[in-house]
Amino acid sequence: MATPIVSMSEEDASWMQWDPNVETVWPEVAAPSSWPQPMPSSPAPIEEEPEVELSWQELQAMEDARYNRQRRPSKL
Repeated sequence: MATPIVSMSEEDASWMQWDPNVETVWPEVAAPSSWPQPMPSSPAPIEEEPEVELSWQELQAMEDARYNRQRRPSKL
């Protein structure tokens, strides 16, 4: 895709969003305090279920039960 050539006038090319002759006045920024800041409290630890190692037979039985539940026709 070709990029169109756009020519600008000298006035447009020299346009700036700010006047370089005017001093920029920045808002006052609070300097960090020399006093120690309180530490934020840490969130509660995440409670996880303990991991249980299952044998392949137990895993197979769970998978079979899940499969059978999905295949069983619903009783309406």
